[in-house]
Amino acid sequence: MTTNGTTDKKKPAAKIKRLVDFIEKKSKIKFPRYFILNSLFMFGKIYDLDALLRYFEWAQDNRESDASILGTIMHDLNGIKQDPETFSPRSSGY
Repeated sequence: MTTNGTTDKKKPAAKIKRLVDFIEKKSKIKFPRYFILNSLFMFGKIYDLDALLRYFEWAQDNRESDASILGTIMHDLNGIKQDPETFSPRSSGY
């Protein structure tokens, strides 16, 4: 929230951009940007995108390795192909 009580809509967009930039930079497989954004959109419809963004921020703040962060993110994004009744995103606790 900003001081006048309105939601700052740029903050989530900036977090998503940082996450997409990270995936593009760190992934050995080069995914098109639209594919990553679409995967995040689908993930957000099925699971909790805010939790994934919180995990990403927490992991960077706590100096987790890039490989560990990327592994968790890719595991979670792969969840869009799984059964939501049985799949559990690693980021769900954040």
